[in-house]
Amino acid sequence: MVTNVTDGLASAAVEAMGEPDSPLLEPHVIVSHTVARFENVLEPGEITLLLDAFCGASDQFVTAGVSQGDPNVRRAKVLHNVQSVAPDFSLTLEACMPLVQRLFPEVGPGWEPELQITVHEDGGFFGLHTDSASPDTARRLLTFVYYLAEEPAQFSGGELVIHDSPVNHPNVISPSCHIVYPVTNTLVFFRSSAWHEVRPVVCPSTTFRHQRFTINGWIKNSEMANSEEGQ
Repeated sequence: MVTNVTDGLASAAVEAMGEPDSPLLEPHVIVSHTVARFENVLEPGEITLLLDAFCGASDQFVTAGVSQGDPNVRRAKVLHNVQSVAPDFSLTLEACMPLVQRLFPEVGPGWEPELQITVHEDGGFFGLHTDSASPDTARRLLTFVYYLAEEPAQFSGGELVIHDSPVNHPNVISPSCHIVYPVTNTLVFFRSSAWHEVRPVVCPSTTFRHQRFTINGWIKNSEMANSEEGQ
């Protein structure tokens, strides 16, 4: 397994942002979000078995929803019963977590995973959002995405774009960003509070196996940790 880390603190820059008469017109420090990427996560045979399982469960994927309730924000399908098709993926996450916790020290020993499988077919996308903005998602610390697809890839697009933010204005989106390409057998982690989006997918084939698949989800604080912190 190969690990590549983009450390946001190493790429801090000062930029002038904002409209005239805006409080953001003065210079602000823009820090790129840390992105940890693990490569060659699974063996090729394991990927084939996962794709076989996904296709066998194609009728169990349902239209993805979003907390904003706006269907124009997202176009994708999800399978929530990950255990039925990828029962060992939690072990893959556990193997990565010692390094992930070094890079993201806010993740304590009582972390919990929340998983789903997502497929983006032709025209699929997910507009600009964060993953921890609502009371129901406030425990999410990190977002992770594992990419897998038929090779050679039968689709284009579908890049994950993680936008930078000013340190003192986290809800403001900087023009600078980190682009993660959906390369099969890579697993990425980043903070759930980061603004991000999935660019539209182009897939001329209607074959289910040819679409853009991910095993994705969130690393959360345990309920006990939140209780102890009074959250």
